[in-house]
Amino acid sequence: MKKLSLFSLLVLAFALGSCKKDRTCECTSTTTYSSTSTNGTTNTTTSPPSTTTTEFKKVKKSSLDFSCGNRKYTNTSANSDGSSSTNITDVKCSIK
Repeated sequence: MKKLSLFSLLVLAFALGSCKKDRTCECTSTTTYSSTSTNGTTNTTTSPPSTTTTEFKKVKKSSLDFSCGNRKYTNTSANSDGSSSTNITDVKCSIK
């Protein structure tokens, strides 16, 4: 009985102690630029990946699902001369 109580107390202490920790969110983003001229020629360029890190103090891993999640942004514009451009930024994040 004494061993069971000690084990239960140890498991409870570990569970409570491991909930909130300092965590790091590491994100790598890549942007693809695409432009189409009036004659239909398309040029595409991809930027080199850039990495950013953000420190979070005493947070649960589950609370970072939104703040440290993968994202994709698209910006499209059409010009009056018939040309257009599209920028797509792809952000991939992971909790370290």
